[in-house]
Amino acid sequence: MAQVVDTSKFYVGLKIRWQDGMWEIVDYQHHKMGRGGAVVKTKLRNIDTGSIVENGFRAGERFERIVFEEKPAQYIYKEGDSYVFMDMETYDHISLPAEVLGSALHYLIDNL
Repeated sequence: MAQVVDTSKFYVGLKIRWQDGMWEIVDYQHHKMGRGGAVVKTKLRNIDTGSIVENGFRAGERFERIVFEEKPAQYIYKEGDSYVFMDMETYDHISLPAEVLGSALHYLIDNL
């Protein structure tokens, strides 16, 4: 069963399904405008492409929450434009493109 979250439950790092994609909330602000309804202005990062967009949502609007399973992994090496990690439980290798890792690339050290 899908978890549903509305704009009052937004927080930085929350992942939601919006416009047929997976998005992470990078920043948000709640705005109440005079007689009109409240608006939640957000900055969202597309998880697949890494692109960032700004969008406003009406207060109370609902979205499907995406829950990821987090697992410890060890960075092993760089292969072309991809970075290879090893799952510490199953020893499976996982290859991730540089766009997914973002600024974390600057902190990667072999066998970290």
